[in-house]
Amino acid sequence: MPSMIKSNSSRIVSIALVGALVLGGCVTDGGPGMSSDPNDSCDPLRDPLRQIKTSYRDTVFAGTALGALVGAGIGALVAGKGNRGKGAALGALGGGLAGGVAANEKAKRDEAAEVARINRELTVAAQNGQRSVSKIGQAIENLYACRRGQYEDIATRFKNGGIKRDAAVVEKGSIDQSSLTDEELIDSVIGKVGTQYNEMVALMDKQPNPVLPEPSVGEWSAYRVTASSGLSVRPTPRVARAPVGSLSHNQEVQGRPSPNPDWIEVQGPPSGFSSSRYLEQVASATADVKPSGAEGAIVDYQDKIKEMETERRKKLAELKRQKEIADALILG
Repeated sequence: MPSMIKSNSSRIVSIALVGALVLGGCVTDGGPGMSSDPNDSCDPLRDPLRQIKTSYRDTVFAGTALGALVGAGIGALVAGKGNRGKGAALGALGGGLAGGVAANEKAKRDEAAEVARINRELTVAAQNGQRSVSKIGQAIENLYACRRGQYEDIATRFKNGGIKRDAAVVEKGSIDQSSLTDEELIDSVIGKVGTQYNEMVALMDKQPNPVLPEPSVGEWSAYRVTASSGLSVRPTPRVARAPVGSLSHNQEVQGRPSPNPDWIEVQGPPSGFSSSRYLEQVASATADVKPSGAEGAIVDYQDKIKEMETERRKKLAELKRQKEIADALILG
């Protein structure tokens, strides 16, 4: 599982969901705030939220081929021959990879191609999610500004004698109820976003280790020693030459293929040549390097959600302060 996603994904629900998120992954497109209220002057500002909520399907990956169909396709792809139906069922249930690594090279290439396709789909879905989050943030800001204006207006009119207390209490109560409906609608929309993000992370987690391309001769990359007793390093790619040193089990070292495919040239210390049979290529992980591809897009998506929630909290605090002013004047 991608390290940057793994380190942060457990916090995303608490970051993204402020209020009444008890919706899970089976939210319908109805609910509070989804119907128009002609008596509420701020109601049209809910329209972007309604549209975004409706656009998020329960399979979560709105507008993409991901979800159960993709899971079934990959499950069938990697399941053993004669057992593809079971693999498809597992894939559809898990939305990810099931069945194990195929035994032949063609199956491995097919799996790698399917994983690459999934990553492309994830990248597109995460990028679309980022754009939706930006729209959600703007819609929330506009809606909160309208509610602040309503509270400010009723407080000003009451203070100036333009409305009697009883009528002001009723009107303010209506604003209070509309504001609560706003929060339920916002939470339900963010619930869909949070579910999409979590399912993206889950799908990334279910993928096998990346199939790395074969490096060309002269291209250095990371290798890991698989021999349990360690691995000898020789000055030339010949068993007849005495070792100049050794590498320990699971040690990572820079290496590159030599003209003789049975040997990998390694950079030590010690430096020299080791048997390619006991070295496996690994993906280098640098904590300071931002991930790319699907992982990078999902991390950016997470950042967008957190940024949107931070702004929401600020604007909600401003709205609450304006409400308290109205409460103090009208109810005090």
